[in-house]
Amino acid sequence: MFLQDDFFVPFWKDKNSKLICGFTLPASGNLALTRKSLTSGKTTDQNRLDLSKKLNIDYNCMFSPHQTHSDIVIDVDEQKKGMGALNLSNALDGDACVTDKKNILLLVTWADCVPVILFDEKNSIIGAIHSGWRGTVSDIIEKTIRTMQNKGSKIQNIYASIGPAIRNCCYKVGNEFKTTHFSDNFYNEFFHQKEDGLYFDIAGVVYKKILSAGIKDENVDFYGKCNCCSKEVDFFSCRKDGKDNFEGQAAFIGIFD
Repeated sequence: MFLQDDFFVPFWKDKNSKLICGFTLPASGNLALTRKSLTSGKTTDQNRLDLSKKLNIDYNCMFSPHQTHSDIVIDVDEQKKGMGALNLSNALDGDACVTDKKNILLLVTWADCVPVILFDEKNSIIGAIHSGWRGTVSDIIEKTIRTMQNKGSKIQNIYASIGPAIRNCCYKVGNEFKTTHFSDNFYNEFFHQKEDGLYFDIAGVVYKKILSAGIKDENVDFYGKCNCCSKEVDFFSCRKDGKDNFEGQAAFIGIFD
C-alpha cells in the first residue's frame, strides 16, 4: 500500500488502468454521513462532492450504504447508482456492497473498524466492506466474497486490500466480549492479555478470514498499522477521539470507462 494523490492505494491498483480505489486520509474531511463534520470546515456532503471532483467522477456514480454494523451485503446494479451518495434519505442498510457494473463507485466509511476493498482482475467485479466486530463475527467477509463468486468471480482472481484499522495495541475489550462473541478457537490468537486487560486484534481476524476464504496471500494488501495510535497519519478514531467527536474516512473502489 502506498500514498498517491492524498490516498492510500493498494499495490494492485495498476492491474486495471480504469480502476479507481483507495482509502482517504483525514485531510479529505469527514465522509461518514452518520457523523458530524468537525475538522474540515465543510459539511459531509460537501466533503463527498470534493472527493468526487478529485476522483474526476460524477457524485451520482457513488453508492454508499447506511452502515448498521450488520452482515448485509448489497448487490449494486444500475438502479442503485447514486443511493446514499450525499445523504441517507435513499441509502440502503448494509455494511458491504458488490457490483459487476462499470461507472459505479462503491464507498464505505470507517473510524476504527476494518475497511476492505476487493477486486476481481478477470471479471471486473468489485466489493467494499465495513467490517466491525459484529459484521466480522457474522462472516461479512466470507459473505461478500461469496457474493462476488455468485456473480462469476474465481477466488484465485480476487485481490483484497485491508485499510488502516484499530489493532490490539489499542482495542481493549472485556472478557465477556470474548466469551460471548468470539469463543470459537479460530479467534484465540487475536486476543492478548496485558496487565491492564484484554486486547483484541480485529484487523488480524479480517486478514485471516480473507486467507481462509481462499484468497492468495500474495493478492492481499494489508496496511497493518493501527489507525488509533498511528504516528504516520493522525487518523480519525472512535477510541482516540471519543464516541461523540469522531469522524469517518472512506474506502472506495470503482471501474470507470
